[in-house]
Amino acid sequence: MHINLENNINKNIPLKENSIQTRILVVDDSYETRFYIRSILEDYELIEASNGIEALEIISNQSIDLLITDYLMPNMNGYELVKEVKKNNYLFPIIVITALDSHSRKLDLLRLGIDNYLYKPFFKEELNAIIDRALVYHKAMMIQKEINTNSDDLNVPLGFKENLEKILFKNIENHLFGVEDIANHFNISSRTLARKTKTIYGQTPNQLILEFRLHRAKDILNEFPHISLKQLTKMVGLKNSSYLKKRMNIRFNE
Repeated sequence: MHINLENNINKNIPLKENSIQTRILVVDDSYETRFYIRSILEDYELIEASNGIEALEIISNQSIDLLITDYLMPNMNGYELVKEVKKNNYLFPIIVITALDSHSRKLDLLRLGIDNYLYKPFFKEELNAIIDRALVYHKAMMIQKEINTNSDDLNVPLGFKENLEKILFKNIENHLFGVEDIANHFNISSRTLARKTKTIYGQTPNQLILEFRLHRAKDILNEFPHISLKQLTKMVGLKNSSYLKKRMNIRFNE
């Protein structure tokens, strides 16, 4: 099976907001990585830190719109930094970049409430797409909070995204798991669930479930490159191996 997993770009990401006013804090102990990110995000206002301790000092004294942090750093790593940020109730989006391919570590970060993660090495398009999605989602959440609407169909509670992703990861191997299971978990209708996922991800619940299965398949392939296609298909809750191969080739742009 030949699947190119390098160019991981979500084509359904909304167009970028006016990024000139957006201030991003980049935290990484590697100057080369910070330089690379800086070369990608030329249209943003960037602030840099080499570890979590420096980052917290910056956050406490300046307003930022988004945090990008490496996972492995001296003094205070990315996990500890995110934990402190959440402890202090900062609401800006968080993206974690890591060279480690660990499903358990990824789950730990998602439980803390990060918006996304990115594996090194990564492409310009990947980072821009993830930033766009995080900023759009954050803006939508802030608008909803300000309006304080009583409409269940339009209101996406804080924490809904994190709980939804935990459920998707937990049931990733269950081929019977579907939209109704998610709706029943949140005690909402399938229609309401669809409106919520469209608001957050720009995707229907079925599209989102498939997206998580494909990303899990990618993670497994990275960790076990010689796994059989049949076994891989079963591990991500699908039945048709040819379908999985086709969808991965489309999704990750072979």
